[in-house]
Amino acid sequence: MSRQRIGAKVRTNADFQAITRFMDGEGIAYELRAPEGKGHPILIITSADGQKLRYPIACTPRGRCNTPARVASLKRFLRQHGIIT
Repeated sequence: MSRQRIGAKVRTNADFQAITRFMDGEGIAYELRAPEGKGHPILIITSADGQKLRYPIACTPRGRCNTPARVASLKRFLRQHGIIT
């Protein structure tokens, strides 16, 4: 599957939608990047001071895991880097 198709399919994933809904609600800038070689897509998160952080998202096009756990993991990552309190 091509990189563009992977990105398009991941955007329809329930876990990815929950993650981006949270980030949109917090006003956090991000962009989705295709996997580099093999692996998962990456969210590039831009902090208020312009720092770019890489957050790999373990979302497959059809998979659905534990959506609250995915958002909680992202919140921990953002707290660790001082983006949210």
